Amino acid sequence: MKKIFILLIIVQATLSRAQTYPLISPDAPSGSYIKDMNNEYDPYLGTWEGTWDNKKITFYLTKVEHQRINYSQDDYQYRDIVIAKYKVVDLTTGTIIEDSTNITDFDDIDLRATRVNRNYNFLDFLYFGRASKCGLNANVFMYRDLNNPNQLTYKYYVIGGLEPWWEGHCIYTSLDQIPVPIPKINVVLHKM
Repeated sequence: MKKIFILLIIVQATLSRAQTYPLISPDAPSGSYIKDMNNEYDPYLGTWEGTWDNKKITFYLTKVEHQRINYSQDDYQYRDIVIAKYKVVDLTTGTIIEDSTNITDFDDIDLRATRVNRNYNFLDFLYFGRASKCGLNANVFMYRDLNNPNQLTYKYYVIGGLEPWWEGHCIYTSLDQIPVPIPKINVVLHKM
């Protein structure tokens, strides 16, 4: 009987640590699971295309469920998260400029949605691309058009980079010089 009681205590402790919370849960403790309980990511999922500067970008937005996200050695959560893989093609030559569609390791995905905003209907992605070796930090927002479910508006915002600690790691002296394969301007995306 004593062994059963100890086992029940261990199971209860494990379950209480791994509680499930909805997507917008600012106070969810470490070890919890932030789940897309209401399918809020679903309108964004799928294949989306847009053009800019004689280039075509195709985004493949998919949901990864129960992905462990480490914030520090002892602080982590499991989250449902949207990842964006993409292919950029030069429309003049047909040359593929960038293609992240074959990446399989989550840590190598360079566009990951960090939150969904219900009030303004957008997904907020962080960009971790090759430009991050220069300390470039960027947000990509994908806004839903509530009147047209087959359209998203893509917006790119640089939030930092070229900090002093990157000196010697980056050959660029201005954020505008850092090559980024994704659009740095607003682009309308259409669902394919």
